[in-house]
Amino acid sequence: SSGINAEYGVLEDGQRVEIKKQREAVEAAEKIKRERWIAEKSNQIKEMTVKGLEPEIQKLISKNKAELKRVKAVHEAELLAADERASKRFVTQVEELREQLEREKEAACGREREYAQNRFTKQLEQEEDAFQQQRRRLHAEVQEEKDRLAECLAKHKQTLETERKTLQEEFEIKAAKLQATHAVEIDNIHRERERER
Repeated sequence: SSGINAEYGVLEDGQRVEIKKQREAVEAAEKIKRERWIAEKSNQIKEMTVKGLEPEIQKLISKNKAELKRVKAVHEAELLAADERASKRFVTQVEELREQLEREKEAACGREREYAQNRFTKQLEQEEDAFQQQRRRLHAEVQEEKDRLAECLAKHKQTLETERKTLQEEFEIKAAKLQATHAVEIDNIHRERERER
């Protein structure tokens, strides 16, 4: 009887050791599986967040580029139109002065004709001076507008970079929060399993 009990005790000890090994193996497998699941979920969250923010960033870039292009085109068109109007006005005025001279030449003689010629020449010089001043002013305005557009572009680029950094920071904060929340949820699930055993 004592021999049987001893043999039974040895078998029972062996069984406990075997059960303990199996339990440890199951727990180790569950731990690996849980860690892998956490890593996969974290990657999914990160990819979803990045994909969600990418269209917004691209939309901002496209919007800023389109606005700059539109503003530049409008200003260039306005400056070109102003230059063309000034050129046409000068040609018209010169033509009118020539016609006026012809009329005066026909109606006048001697000193009157000379006086009219001098007056035309003086007026023509004044118109030429005025036209050159206008061209210089227009060219200065064009350069000023180019400088303003360059400054505007730099500011838009800076704004875009600031918005990109803000979006990046928001993404990192959201990702961290989501990861922390999932970690808590996973921990709660693990505790529920522990209690159910």
